[in-house]
Amino acid sequence: MKKLWSLLLVVLVLSSCNQEQKEKADYVLFSGKITNPNGTKVRIKGDDFKQSIKMNDGVFADTLRIPNDGYYQFSDGRENTAMYLKKGTKVHVTLDTKEFDETVTYTGSDESDFLAKKYMLLENSGLDGRELTKILANELKAKANALEIDIKSLLNKYKLDSTFKANAQKDIAYLTPATIAKFLAFQGYFYGNKIDGAAELLKVLDGIDYDNEADFKTSDNYKMLVDIDFMRKTAEAEDLGISHIKTIQSKTIREHFIKQLGSEINPSNKNLEKDFKAIMAIATDKDFKDKLQAKYDKFAQLVAGNPSPTFENYENYAGGTTSLADLKGKYVYIDVWATWCGPCKREIPFLQKIEEKYKNKNIHFVSLSIDEKGAHEAWKAMVKDKEMGGIQLFAPKDWKSKFVRDYGIEGIPTFILIDPKGNIVSASAPRPSSEELPALLDSLLK
Repeated sequence: MKKLWSLLLVVLVLSSCNQEQKEKADYVLFSGKITNPNGTKVRIKGDDFKQSIKMNDGVFADTLRIPNDGYYQFSDGRENTAMYLKKGTKVHVTLDTKEFDETVTYTGSDESDFLAKKYMLLENSGLDGRELTKILANELKAKANALEIDIKSLLNKYKLDSTFKANAQKDIAYLTPATIAKFLAFQGYFYGNKIDGAAELLKVLDGIDYDNEADFKTSDNYKMLVDIDFMRKTAEAEDLGISHIKTIQSKTIREHFIKQLGSEINPSNKNLEKDFKAIMAIATDKDFKDKLQAKYDKFAQLVAGNPSPTFENYENYAGGTTSLADLKGKYVYIDVWATWCGPCKREIPFLQKIEEKYKNKNIHFVSLSIDEKGAHEAWKAMVKDKEMGGIQLFAPKDWKSKFVRDYGIEGIPTFILIDPKGNIVSASAPRPSSEELPALLDSLLK
């Protein structure tokens, strides 16, 4: 009997240990080492999950209590990479931001390492982004098929979660159709441009079901196909594509496009009220509707003639601080930008020409950086290196700065024009490279 009780006690202890292990396994132990870090924190983001981890000389470690196994995004500053995290694992990442994508390496997560290496295969294939415009139509299928073979070979080098592997294989199957659709989109085929060999390429897209909920959730290539198909079918639509959205059976895909329409609620939209009401009429997600309402209420106030939101005591590159009130008496043209933003930097030479043209006119030119604090020295260096003129200011809380939030800025560069009394002329002014800007300024600065 004693032996039986001893055996039962061992079983109970083991059961307790197993239960304890299960409870302890309800998270990911995540650590890493970043050479040349962009900031002081790294961020992990997924569906219904966000977490920041402080770094010490590029080293970090923390516990991630993720809601589900699945895809997450890891970022340092504006650089990011995809991860696939599973509860009960220990994951370590190393990278050098000087060659971010080329150096990302994961241990403890073959899935994440596969995603990082797959991205490099895509980047080096010439089939990504604007590189597609340099390829001939009759070369496209062969190049896409070759990339499929390379990714399949990479996939077989790893010991992967069975669900992840099945989804990865499905994504590979969509690679060639997605590449063709992307090629045709970049070449302007869907807007009437003629392309030799297009008819043959279109055959690959025949028979694709663009309303597949499961594939939309698990395949990036399928998601791209659906996005391009939506663009093609709604490019000329006068109702934002809402009539097409109503025909979509998949709730996930339907909500995806409804949320995309949220970008139409912006200060430059001349049909702001009409479009807002139309989007609200088909939206079902309460959180989205609440955010859209708040966004509309804010932008409805940013109309010409209303008082502009203000900023106070922003650091001035020339020394001291500057407030918007200090600039009253002249028009104020504000460029909201950041050192990491490519489109922002491309506008700098155009802005310099505008500044030179109107240097003796009744107008201030302000460049407002929303770089993070960790990039403060990079901001100063770029202002000096590019010999940027005008009034150079640094927002104290990057995207969270009150002025940025009050204008509802969600993307940069953003340009704002304010009159001498401090009232809004345009919350979405023409950019320096646009011919519309000198025409507008000429009409005001007579």
